[in-house]
Amino acid sequence: MDKQEAVMTALRKSMDAVKKVEPILCNMLEEAMDDGSKFKLYAVEGDDNEICKKLDLTCGIDYMLEWIRDGKSTMYGVGCRVQWVDLPKEKLWNTFTIRIHRDSGAETEFEKRVRAINSKAIYPTLTLHIYMNKNTGNVESFAIAKTEEITKYILTQTQGIEHKHTGSNQIGQASFIAVDWKLFEPYAKRLYVYERSSYGNLF
Repeated sequence: MDKQEAVMTALRKSMDAVKKVEPILCNMLEEAMDDGSKFKLYAVEGDDNEICKKLDLTCGIDYMLEWIRDGKSTMYGVGCRVQWVDLPKEKLWNTFTIRIHRDSGAETEFEKRVRAINSKAIYPTLTLHIYMNKNTGNVESFAIAKTEEITKYILTQTQGIEHKHTGSNQIGQASFIAVDWKLFEPYAKRLYVYERSSYGNLF
């Protein structure tokens, strides 16, 4: 499998994972709002439309979340990462992760986020991190929060933040930060977390 095929395979797996997450996420948000609101996710990543490509590659928006309330629709950009975990061998980290340095010197997602927020440019309003079971295909956990709040937390706090580096066998070496969901929660106005161990297997 060449690099392009590997990228497309990873993209398809990621999109399949988000399709599993969508009904859980939307139901969770609708219950939290408790006002008749409805939610729906639309894929941006992987769409050949020129605007979708720009939103994905330049702005870091992978999905659009539609919030319908009182007949009025509002759209929010979502940056999404899907992480596959080999349970029970590997740990279910339950963190938001974002690259802060590329060994190649290329601009990272974190640098793009900070630049976009400071210049009031387009960026994903929300960040969604999903953990999937590599062996069963189950949704193990996910969390969604405001990107600006996660970014501010990384810039101003030390508790619950871990610095890591990609494995030596990974293409595109980089350093990244992991933000623990539970330790971040007191600093977030709204943080929605799903854990299969608590809710049960919905699939």
